[in-house]
Amino acid sequence: MEFPPSKLDKISYRITSNDTRSKIPPEKISSIPYSAIGLLKVTYPHETVSYRTGVLIGENIVLTAGHNLYDSRSNPNSTLELLGSPVSIEFYPGLTENKSKFGKCTSKKIYFPKNYPNKHNEDYGIIILNENIGKETGFFNLKIFNEEEDGNNIFYNCGYPLNRTTNNNTTFYQYEDKGNLIKVEEKKGVIISGIKSSYGQSGAGLFFMKDNKYYVIGVHVASSFDDTLFYATMINKKRYEQIQNWIKDAEN
Repeated sequence: MEFPPSKLDKISYRITSNDTRSKIPPEKISSIPYSAIGLLKVTYPHETVSYRTGVLIGENIVLTAGHNLYDSRSNPNSTLELLGSPVSIEFYPGLTENKSKFGKCTSKKIYFPKNYPNKHNEDYGIIILNENIGKETGFFNLKIFNEEEDGNNIFYNCGYPLNRTTNNNTTFYQYEDKGNLIKVEEKKGVIISGIKSSYGQSGAGLFFMKDNKYYVIGVHVASSFDDTLFYATMINKKRYEQIQNWIKDAEN
């Protein structure tokens, strides 16, 4: 699989301090949960490309960050315009070293909140794929986060950090870190942790395992500049219901 270097991604490249992430080995990448985590190749207007992360929450449904689906930054290939929404998205589940036994999937529809990015806390969305790849990869359970019920679990963030790629950001690997939550801001709908993540992992699921099942309760969207705090958009009741409505709309 060929992945051209991204001028856009180079703008945001920086080293992660005290990096505790570990690379997912090839013998695990084709099994759940890693098989349901994929590299997103997002192409914006003027052939501007960026690489991000998404997670399967259904046979053909990818959960990701809203800013992957509408980016309000300037387009480096046409600086008088914003990036805006992508013209195409490709999804490569279980990719490592640019290889995936599941191949390439393509987007059919995208959904993100109508009030995003004006209301930046609503940073989440879904991609409807043309392929029902989740039948082969498996997929995560989407769960409404309940701090009392879920907050004491060990949580994971796994995706494709661009500062751990090789060959000029053209060879990609999944990296994972785990830990506890630091703070939950219910009103903003934000979960804060110390679980390491960086640019390229936007859209990665914040998840935990219970009874051999994997539950996504948030979407990684940002990191503090000093690499100590990591922010995820919480899957609360309102957002869960919105995602279900999008899924129903896509079926019509």
